[in-house]
Amino acid sequence: MWEIPYYIENQFKLDDYKWIFNIDIDYFIDSLTDNIDDCIQIFSDDFLCKIFIPIANAYESGKIEVITISLSPECSGGWGNSLNICKKICKIFNIEFDLPNSR
Repeated sequence: MWEIPYYIENQFKLDDYKWIFNIDIDYFIDSLTDNIDDCIQIFSDDFLCKIFIPIANAYESGKIEVITISLSPECSGGWGNSLNICKKICKIFNIEFDLPNSR
């Protein structure tokens, strides 16, 4: 896991392909017990920045054409955890992300 920021940054430098990049929120959340309600963010916000800043740069430069974010609340301890990580990622991408107060 710790090599991912370097791998991502170098991969975008090595090729001229256009990417579709899928981010699974549940990858950044884990349960300390068998109870899904005990889920926590397992990587610091600083580490999220190390992962997603190279991706944001590749998106800005046109190397990434589409970014999808899979919230997966059923695997992340609920909507609160999923949306919290999603908001952090979107902030790094400089993408406005907000939901109406319908929930």
